[in-house]
Amino acid sequence: CGVTFGCTDMLIEGHEDYALESGGNYLRGYYPNAEDGEIHMLLNCERESVSAGTILLKDQETPEHVILVLTGVAELLSSNEKTRFQLSSGTIIGDLSVLFGLKSKGTFRTLTYVETLNIPAILFKEFVNRNQLLDQIKKTQDMIEFLQQTRLFGESISSPIQSQIAQKMKLSKYEKGDPITCKGLKLLKEGKVELTGSGTGMKKSRYVVAKEGDFWGCEQMISNKTLSTNAIALTSTLIYSITDTEILENIPIVRWKLLE
Repeated sequence: CGVTFGCTDMLIEGHEDYALESGGNYLRGYYPNAEDGEIHMLLNCERESVSAGTILLKDQETPEHVILVLTGVAELLSSNEKTRFQLSSGTIIGDLSVLFGLKSKGTFRTLTYVETLNIPAILFKEFVNRNQLLDQIKKTQDMIEFLQQTRLFGESISSPIQSQIAQKMKLSKYEKGDPITCKGLKLLKEGKVELTGSGTGMKKSRYVVAKEGDFWGCEQMISNKTLSTNAIALTSTLIYSITDTEILENIPIVRWKLLE
């Protein structure tokens, strides 16, 4: 009938700006230490409605804006690995490129109708410098890249949630023979760990964790049985810990993978 896919009709006019409200929540999740006034300054930037199939940022392009996806779904086409990653609403595009003068590592384009918040590069840099966020952003991004390579967190988790998880992670170093406290969730970054587990009605088991991204812990999230796990570093070892596991309990795919 000549109607473009994705078009909408207004039945009752609304006055709530839900997209902008969501944008504020996304930004507070990324930058929890920034004051509300600083967040509102970013929210006053230009918004744009973009059709499906539109290129937001080309491969090897230096962005002039940091793009926050308010609504809809986009994707990243990786130039080196020749893979595609879906990007949900709440994804920030181009922040590291703007801050460090880097070129885009891949092409970002929309899969659906998308509304974006376009934050000028100079304004975003001022926001980061004024709130002393540069170290936090770099550290968080390093952790997100690690999470994306793990089996537990590597798929179907939105960028805002990945950022919140990364901000709760703590890196600890253990030498050979050191006991490792098994509170919360543990992710192996480097090294080798021996685990000894036992529980009510279960035989004692022993196995070695040696692959980067392997995990253990959080038994209380998936079992009512009383479980006990002891861990010892077999070599010099680096481990990420997430002791505040409340955010993990609300991610269905994480709970499912812990059950596997």
